[in-house]
Amino acid sequence: QLEAELVKVALDLGDMDTSQPKEKIAGDYVHDWLKSNGFDSKKLGSPERFNVLGKYAGTGNGRSLLFCSHLDNESREDVEWRLRDWDQPIYTKAWREGDTLVGHGVANDRGPMACWMIAAKAIKDLNIKLPGDVLVSAVLGETGGAPVDNFESPTYDSHELGARYVATHGGLADFALIAEATNFTVCPTECGFAYFKVTLYAGPASYTPFVPYPEPSMEQSVNPIVRMAKFIERYQQYAVEYMEK
Repeated sequence: QLEAELVKVALDLGDMDTSQPKEKIAGDYVHDWLKSNGFDSKKLGSPERFNVLGKYAGTGNGRSLLFCSHLDNESREDVEWRLRDWDQPIYTKAWREGDTLVGHGVANDRGPMACWMIAAKAIKDLNIKLPGDVLVSAVLGETGGAPVDNFESPTYDSHELGARYVATHGGLADFALIAEATNFTVCPTECGFAYFKVTLYAGPASYTPFVPYPEPSMEQSVNPIVRMAKFIERYQQYAVEYMEK
């Protein structure tokens, strides 16, 4: 019975278009499922973009564990410019082939999400009293992004509203387990990352026929795109050096 429900939940969630910022449809599903199965569940965030946090209380004599998976897929905006086969069902649908559940939404990341949902249900249904609490969270904004220029808030909010928001609004535990697609590899550390906007100027403005050729160098080109190409080359070199250090 639990196996059948696991398949149903994974396919239900995997078949939803939750491309950022449309996580709400999956958020409502997870919230309602937790409520209907007797969990203490709440929405954390804005009405249109929220995380879901559920809890199965322990006896208070041990450490607590938080499971976390993300609701969103990467944005489908301008996807035809990013993917050669952007219109294939694998990106937006979910289905079963024998013993395999297929679909990008299942693999990343609502299949793992369905697993902890059903595991928590099994513990609760068996009335197993754990020493610590079990918290389960479905978060938004895993895809990343940061509001800048025409990429405005709240559509492009990510870390401001996602897992970090859960941690500062009641989602605290002794240990966190991120249930994510990692090819069945345990990843003990997540390094994090930072966003930077790089603006590169050239000039003064020139009309193409009057540009002197050959130019002295790419770094001194009057064309900012040419200068940016050289910057990217140097930045790639820096990235390799940084990893080695």
